Amino acid sequence: MGSRLLLPLMALTTLLMSACNLSSSSNATLQPLTQPASSRPVVTITAPRSGDTFPINEEILISATAADPVGITRVQLIVNGQISKTVTANGETNFSALLDFIPRQAGTVTVQVIAYRSSVASDPAQIQLTIGQLTLVRTPSATPQIIVPTSVFPTANPANPLCRVRTVSNVNLRPGPGTTFTPVLAVMPSGTEAPIIGRLSDNTWWNIRFANLTGWVSANVVQVLGNCFNIPVIAPPSPPATPVTFQPPTSAPTATPIPTATPGLPDLLVTGLTIVGSPNLSLSLEGTPVSITFSTVITNNGGGGTGQFTNSVLIMPDNITQEIGVVGALGPGQSVVQEFTLTFITAGQRTIQVRADSGSQVTEMSEVNNTGQINVTILPPPL
Repeated sequence: MGSRLLLPLMALTTLLMSACNLSSSSNATLQPLTQPASSRPVVTITAPRSGDTFPINEEILISATAADPVGITRVQLIVNGQISKTVTANGETNFSALLDFIPRQAGTVTVQVIAYRSSVASDPAQIQLTIGQLTLVRTPSATPQIIVPTSVFPTANPANPLCRVRTVSNVNLRPGPGTTFTPVLAVMPSGTEAPIIGRLSDNTWWNIRFANLTGWVSANVVQVLGNCFNIPVIAPPSPPATPVTFQPPTSAPTATPIPTATPGLPDLLVTGLTIVGSPNLSLSLEGTPVSITFSTVITNNGGGGTGQFTNSVLIMPDNITQEIGVVGALGPGQSVVQEFTLTFITAGQRTIQVRADSGSQVTEMSEVNNTGQINVTILPPPL
């Protein structure tokens, strides 16, 4: 009788233990999984390079690219630990941003860029820039002083629609889109602007015209400015062939005449237009004039000399034109700084447009890129 009661009791005990083990096993499968750190966005600063030098009180453009498999929602620029600029995105998996700031003090500046997918942030991409004092040689417009472009940091004109690159350091111009294409055609100084005439399909290399040369620059070492929607895709040249062992000729080769170099044409650009000093842009009394001094930098980006030419300024919407001086000549790669003063007697917004070679005295490679402009608002007198 006792053994009959013992057997059901043992079976019940075994069933309860199995149930406990099953419950424990089920709970183990419900533990949350940790999301891997690699799922965060990734951001890279493509230009400028760490260690580059810029002048104080001039705009610096930071080019960055961000990627995320879900989508980028914003990109943030941080300068010396302070948020300086935020650009929003529409969930692109690959997003390019152009962020700007103006340094107000000389010294070393730490620049960081962070990309976000909603509240998920990337590791910051970081560079350090050197900010230094810069003094431009300014002379009266009657006797302009010619200066070489390596001593000038012109301000990029955002209103110029020409599709162009702008170097932020010395950049190699190569015969093809790759570092294997040698020899280097030329070294473009920092601050040089050159028109874009073609591109690779992935926009990693740009085909440009510099002086009397046509070559390629990497997108990682330049900034892109202007309207570039219609730039055509160009098939790159064949990569350089593998060097072969020289075999001496069995007979004397026929001498080939060396072609005579043909000089290129000049190409004038307005590479800088700024207000000098900190002027008073407010009328003290209605009818009392206020004067503002401007400084413009005009560069010959072509391969030949210009000869003498005249520059002028157009004031809009007043539609008033005024000459700002005559330049004796500019050689390839040379720039000239000219100052001029305008006087206003009424309040309102004005567009100041400088035109190089306003008298069409120079035959250039391109006549459509000779202007640069800046907007000025004259405030009415206080009540």
